[in-house]
Amino acid sequence: PIISLQLVDKTSIIIEEDCSLIGPTYTGAGLNAIIWAEDAKDVSIYGPGTIVGNGLSYTKEAQDPSILTPLENFNVKTRVIEARKRIREAKDKSVRPHILYFNNCSNVKIQNVRLYESAFWTLKIQDSNDVTIKDVVIDNNIHIANADGIDIVSSQMVKVYHCFIATADDGVCIKANGNEKCDDISIDRCSILSMANNIKIGTETSKEVNDISITNNYLFMPANVVGGYSGVAIE
Repeated sequence: PIISLQLVDKTSIIIEEDCSLIGPTYTGAGLNAIIWAEDAKDVSIYGPGTIVGNGLSYTKEAQDPSILTPLENFNVKTRVIEARKRIREAKDKSVRPHILYFNNCSNVKIQNVRLYESAFWTLKIQDSNDVTIKDVVIDNNIHIANADGIDIVSSQMVKVYHCFIATADDGVCIKANGNEKCDDISIDRCSILSMANNIKIGTETSKEVNDISITNNYLFMPANVVGGYSGVAIE
């Protein structure tokens, strides 16, 4: 188990097969991310091991823990209300950590690693450039509120390739509310399960979003779960 680990220039972390790097459970103390980097160049994280977020410990019990089955008389408002009853909200929204967070970084590589049960946005890329996210598995609890898969914020030249994402909130979300615009982002050959939007461009966006490529992806919901808003949303 670790509390938090910061990467500096030219640092690589390798988590070997059958090994887990375990983040802290909820204590009420603030924590930005389990692994993070700021103003760093040439940093990388490789698997095939797992980083554990212990996200469930940061949440309260759901208002209604039962499975949401199809409604006899369907309308969108009722469905949303019923779905939200089953979401586990945060005990304290100010202390939910990301599993991975990179701010103002360049030449970042995240490959062949499993990210398990995040308490918040699982992998956040902020104001960064030249980022490759490849062969990553994000395996979240699909009832934890605000547990996005990958959030790309005001960043450029970001490639998300051949990843599997299962999460309660947006699978991959592109926003431009940081210091720069979003430009040259590709999402290719990913399988994404989301209780919200599988892929979303927008919300919390005040700068330009350009050159977004979404190709050859498989966007889905499990057969026994009622939920989800869209395959691709532009908001």
